[in-house]
Amino acid sequence: MSLTLNGTTGISGVDGSSTTPAVKGVDANTGIVFGNNIMACSLDGTERIKIDSTGRVGMNQGTPTAHLEIIHTSTGRSYAAGSSTELVVERDANCGISIISKNDSRGKLNFGDPEDEDAGAISYDHSASELIFRTNGGDQCKLDSGGKLIMGSPTAVTTVGNSIITSGRIQTEATYSQTTGSSANLFITQAGLLLRSTSSSRYKKDIADATSWGLADVLKLKPKTFKSNATGENADDTTYAGFIAEDVHDIGLTNFVEYNDSNQPDAIHYGNMVALLTKAIQELNTKVTTLETKVAALEAA
Repeated sequence: MSLTLNGTTGISGVDGSSTTPAVKGVDANTGIVFGNNIMACSLDGTERIKIDSTGRVGMNQGTPTAHLEIIHTSTGRSYAAGSSTELVVERDANCGISIISKNDSRGKLNFGDPEDEDAGAISYDHSASELIFRTNGGDQCKLDSGGKLIMGSPTAVTTVGNSIITSGRIQTEATYSQTTGSSANLFITQAGLLLRSTSSSRYKKDIADATSWGLADVLKLKPKTFKSNATGENADDTTYAGFIAEDVHDIGLTNFVEYNDSNQPDAIHYGNMVALLTKAIQELNTKVTTLETKVAALEAA
């Protein structure tokens, strides 16, 4: 095939091959190869980069199916990239993509649309050592340097690593169907921390016999029925029975009341009230025993 040199149209007439490129330097088998609507780069007699007629680029891939397909070593996959896949990176071993930035900067992978370049994103803040997740145009969640998963913008009061902290709610559908015959032992602090309620002396101090309340206090209790005033997803029209925290506070049974940050009665430790009822029963039993003794004496007279 002859080589044509034209001042208007340029050089034409020679396609070349991977072993004998059309355009080369001093290395006879390294250069540029042309073909039917394709162009390739050959290195040491092997085609390394190819641009096909649709503009797809393959590196070590003669028939790229993604817009950019980089093959280090083939895995032998049996499928081609999907029609929406723009980038393929393949290696027959561990394979990765690195985003490298300075120690005081962020590395970022954006998910944009025509109106917003980073409507969604995953970024790593090197200065804070945090991995940040962005959705709907705002940072929504981060994994901090201690492994704490923080969702929203809560006040993180725990310093325990690998904790889950959220300004929203925790929902787990599968937990509802996992039942047990054990007693309830979960307590939620006002800061939203979940704690296991315990009974062993190993977790207690200043243990002493309770002597300040008994039957007289039980008689002051005011059992009530009530409904929740919650609305929305927490709405509940069920009629419940129990006590009112303010009532229990007013009769002086503060050991059984949970108070909020403003020192207002907020909840009742119903489980702990077993101790109050036990004291009342013991007091009643003493009275009954005394009466039985007196009755027996009268009957024997």
